[in-house]
Amino acid sequence: MGFTIAALLVVAILLLAAARKLIFPRQVLVQQYQRGQVLTVPGQEVLSSDGMSFKVTAAGEFQVEDAAMSVHTTVNPVVNLYFHAQQALREVLAGIPFERILEDRTSLNTALYDMVAPHAATMGLKLHNLQIRDVMLSGELKRAFAQTLTAQKEGLAALERARGETAALRSLANAARLMEENPALLQLRALQTVEATKGNTLVLGLGARDVVVKKSE
Repeated sequence: MGFTIAALLVVAILLLAAARKLIFPRQVLVQQYQRGQVLTVPGQEVLSSDGMSFKVTAAGEFQVEDAAMSVHTTVNPVVNLYFHAQQALREVLAGIPFERILEDRTSLNTALYDMVAPHAATMGLKLHNLQIRDVMLSGELKRAFAQTLTAQKEGLAALERARGETAALRSLANAARLMEENPALLQLRALQTVEATKGNTLVLGLGARDVVVKKSE
């Protein structure tokens, strides 16, 4: 009789355990942080449309907007977001010249964000911003790029000097033409020179006779 009761107790315990699993199925608790988080894309090797090889980094901010969607759509939404950001960064920069990458960050950042934000939304994430941070060249390319910039600046400086010299020559040519067409202007200029000097004797050739102008101290 005792054996029968013990067997019944075991059966009862097993039945209760099975009923508990049916009534209260196993649940997994997943913790989601809905505060802002930082997304960092480390140095990526990129080749621009004009053949310039360089490394570029990017960074942005995001947060979990829909926790349920974030859990059910992908195993690791942050890793997935990083993958899309990495791919978008390469795709945006690979199709344009290197000089534009340095000069037009605003439109490139906009294009980068527009490519990644929709993917983030499908995973329950809200991407607040995503921007290009650092553009890094190799040592040889840095030196070559610096030499190119120096040559450009020197060329612009030489062009400005040439423009200044051309303007000065044009001014002298205009003055010579005026003097030739109006001899009186030359005489007036000579008198102005006499007025500005002290203790000098100046002989002016005024046609038939020379005029000696002497100015005392």
